[in-house]
Order: sequence, then structure tokens, then C-alpha cells
Amino acid sequence: MTAQPGWRRIGDGDGATVLAVDYDSAGRPEAGFDRLAAQPALAGLALWHAVQPETGPDTTAEHYLRLWQRPPAAAGPVEAVLGYCVGAVFTGELADRIAERQGFRPQVLLFDPEPVDHGSVLRDFLKALDAMAVLSETERAAYRARAEAVHAAGVTDFAAAAAGITAVYEAAAGEAFERLGLDEEDSEELLDLFRSYVRYLTAARQLAPEPGWAAATALTSAGSSPGARYAGRELGFDTTTAALLEDGRVAETTARLLSAPAAATFDTILPSLAGERT
Repeated sequence: MTAQPGWRRIGDGDGATVLAVDYDSAGRPEAGFDRLAAQPALAGLALWHAVQPETGPDTTAEHYLRLWQRPPAAAGPVEAVLGYCVGAVFTGELADRIAERQGFRPQVLLFDPEPVDHGSVLRDFLKALDAMAVLSETERAAYRARAEAVHAAGVTDFAAAAAGITAVYEAAAGEAFERLGLDEEDSEELLDLFRSYVRYLTAARQLAPEPGWAAATALTSAGSSPGARYAGRELGFDTTTAALLEDGRVAETTARLLSAPAAATFDTILPSLAGERT
């Protein structure tokens, strides 16, 4: 697919230009926007996926927004901005900046929106640690305790806690990679992936997404999501968060929302969404 600074094209349609924000990682179990773009209901969209900027220890939310606020050069007016999980945190501010440039605000659709809280990095570390089966349970318990101690000590400083937990991850993963026989280059690439993801979370933590979500629609999996209550409206689906973006019903609902006239109200769209949990 075509790539431009800040964006790569994942939908080859010639219809509405739509931007999608998510942390893109080939190894993660959850379906991403590539799966959503592959659904027949969305075949007509010119869909672009956000590319992560080069990051360092001092990367801020502004680095991400500055890269993404200018849509691809070949794209038409941006009709909608989509965000999945933590990616949804960037959507409100991004839509506002695009509105300043093009004169109207894109529609915002949130997929299981998740604001970053103090426990976000720890939770993701623990999931990664649990997957390190090459380490014994005793070893994993020791790393778990170290990360929890760092988390507790940094309760008032998210960035410091995130950096400390990253250091624990580097120690645990480094030991696991050595036992698996990974060479230094491959090990460093995997370590950089976690560092980059933590910087993404840290940047998202700097934003207050709730005001920008007030006019948005949240499409959520079973059990809803932490940020859905801040959206102007919510449509729920009986699926898991991992399968949300590859669910055909979600794709069809997304297509109907995107094709609704700008002046349409949610009440006029709702009858065509019969069957979804609201």
C-alpha cells in the first residue's frame, strides 16, 4: 500500500478520505484497522493509517499530532478520523486541527476508546511478561514484583514510572531473548518496539481527550470500554475487543455512519443500525 510521511494507505477506494489512528504492531493479537479496511462494506474508502513518528525519551503528544495533522498530499478533504483503543485519545485534537485547515471538522468514530491511566504501562508490561514462557514462574514473579514496586513509587509521575517499568522489561526480555538464542540485532528491535509503545502511551497521557469525544460515536465490544462514557453516543457489539475491527457488523455500521449526510442526527441514523446493542 502507498505510504506518505505520517500515513500509509490501507484502503484503495476513491471515496471519502478517512484517517485511522492506532499503534500498529504486526505481532499483536488484536485485529487492527487493516482488517477493518478489508471488509467489503468499506471497500470504497480512501483509508489511511497513522505511522508512528521517530521517538526518543523526550517525545511528546505534540510530536505525534504535528506529524498527523497534515493529511496525505494526495488525499481529499478528511471526512472522518477513527481511533482504536489508546489511538482514540488523539482523535479529538487531531480532528480540531484538521478543521482549522479545511474549514469543517471531520466526524470522529471511537473503537473501544481507552484513556491512558496510571496503570496502563504496568498492565501492558504484565501481559508481555506472562508471554515470556521461557522464564520460570519464579523469575516472572520477581520481575512482576519489581515492576509493581516501580509503579507504586511513581504514582504521581507517570513518565518516571513508565521509564522504570521499561527498564524492568528490558531486563526480563533481555534474559528471555538470550535463552531463545536471538541475536543482538533482533533483540534490540523487539526492545525498541516496547520502548516505542510506552512513549506512545506517555504521549497520549498528556492529552485530555474527553472534550473532543463529546460529539463522537463510540463503537464498543462486549463489556464496553473505559472511554465510551465520554462519547456523545455508543453502539455496542457482542464481540471481543480483539475481534472488534474485523467484525462485519462493525464494518457495516461504520460505513453507514460515514455515509450519513452531515446534517443527519443520530436519531435519524439509528433505525438503520437495528440489531446492534445500544
